[in-house]
Amino acid sequence: MSDTRTALHRPAPPSGRTIRRALVLATYLGYMVLVAMFWARSVRDLPNWFLLLILVPGFVTLLSFAGLYTSTYSMADQPDKRLDERQRMVRDRAYRFAYHALAAVFLVAALYAYIALDSGSLWFPRTSNQLNAFFWGAMLLATTLPTAVIAWTEPDDLDEA
Repeated sequence: MSDTRTALHRPAPPSGRTIRRALVLATYLGYMVLVAMFWARSVRDLPNWFLLLILVPGFVTLLSFAGLYTSTYSMADQPDKRLDERQRMVRDRAYRFAYHALAAVFLVAALYAYIALDSGSLWFPRTSNQLNAFFWGAMLLATTLPTAVIAWTEPDDLDEA
């Protein structure tokens, strides 16, 4: 007779999808933290060792995206001849979603810029650092979004799906 109270309930290890979703969040949140740290450095007189701390979110962003790219088998960037029919469909759907999402983001940004410049009372990026943050953020989003969509939506085993 076995005692069920002695059996330990162990949580299941994180699934492939869970890990990929964590990598998506780490990629984008790492960039936001990096921008926030550069902003803090520009408005406050912080010690020089703070520059070393800025490297941490930079590495998190780069390593997270590298993990994201490899965990999706770089499906978003493969030519048609290397993908089967289902993989092409997944890739094309990811690019469609990314296009629509980026179009919406840029339209909202353009509308905000119009209102901010017209009113003069809303914040608008004016310095080189502020413009760099937006440029590199847009570049990160444009180049990673299809891969992020695949990582977020695909089932645990990309090969068997």
